[in-house]
Amino acid sequence: MFEEPDSQLPKKRKAKKKNWLFRTRAKKPLVNPQYQPLNLEPETPAMRKHRDAEMRRQALRWALGLVIVGSLGVLGHAAIEETLLANPRFSLKQVFVETEGMLTPQQISRATELPEKVNLLTVNLADVRTRLLNLPAVSEAEVARDFEGKLTIKVRQRKPIAWVHCERLRYLPKTSGRGLLVDAAGHAIPAETVLSEYDSLPILEDETIDQVTPGAIIETPRFKSALALLHLLKEREASNGTSLLSLSMPNKYALIAKFSGGASITFGHDNRQAQVLRFDRVLAEAKAKKWVIESLNVIAEFNMPFAALDEKGVPVGTTAQEPDTAPAAKTKSVASNSSTSPKRSSPKAGTRRN
Repeated sequence: MFEEPDSQLPKKRKAKKKNWLFRTRAKKPLVNPQYQPLNLEPETPAMRKHRDAEMRRQALRWALGLVIVGSLGVLGHAAIEETLLANPRFSLKQVFVETEGMLTPQQISRATELPEKVNLLTVNLADVRTRLLNLPAVSEAEVARDFEGKLTIKVRQRKPIAWVHCERLRYLPKTSGRGLLVDAAGHAIPAETVLSEYDSLPILEDETIDQVTPGAIIETPRFKSALALLHLLKEREASNGTSLLSLSMPNKYALIAKFSGGASITFGHDNRQAQVLRFDRVLAEAKAKKWVIESLNVIAEFNMPFAALDEKGVPVGTTAQEPDTAPAAKTKSVASNSSTSPKRSSPKAGTRRN
């Protein structure tokens, strides 16, 4: 037989490979373009009649369902109206207020703005609580209801610690309708009712206060400084036996505190803690020597201006005179060191007589 040369073998192998690929592709089925898809739902008069009848039955079922749902809604609303909303059992019969402060239970009850015999099931308790918190004297409020017509209100009122005196804004202490109180945080509380327990509260005098918003905190720097000093002095009332009457702010450098014994103490806005400690030391020395302090300036760390009277009413540092020739006692300044007890000064040490 005739044998092909070896050089032609690779070409035939490639040709066979090409034929194999061609044969594989040729095995795929071909769609005859003359064939058309079969319509399984032909449009005939019978089919149209059947479809129209089915649509009418579907519409009838929907209409019947809507009628049933509407009837059930009307019956349910009537049942709720009769059993809950119009039931006199759930109407407001009693308002119980638990509180303590300047606001009376009647004032708190009126602040809820609830009409008489209102159905408690329709009352929004969150709105009632918001109206109560809008009162300047109220800090916390809780509102609860029951199914017997009772509304329970628990109100925590702010506790005033001082009166505010400001001529420019016409705030007069201990005056109903024109008084202004503040609590420990500085919230402004208009004094609609003046209780007897508020008569002993100290007075904060400040003419730099801006327009005051009831219930808001007074943010004036001088006022905040005076309020901080007030806390320090009130903490020492029980221990040192003094009672603060007023605290004025004549300028931006000093605070003048007046006590029940007639003492006038000058403090600064800064280093209040150290100044109060100096005041405690001078007060202890005055008690030991039975002095009555008239004035003291604790801003200075050394040689504090100090004036006091002894048991006989004579200014400290002077000698007693005969009753028929003795002039009226006047204030006398005595230099003293804050690190030691107040000492009696001599004329050589700078004593000045008035």
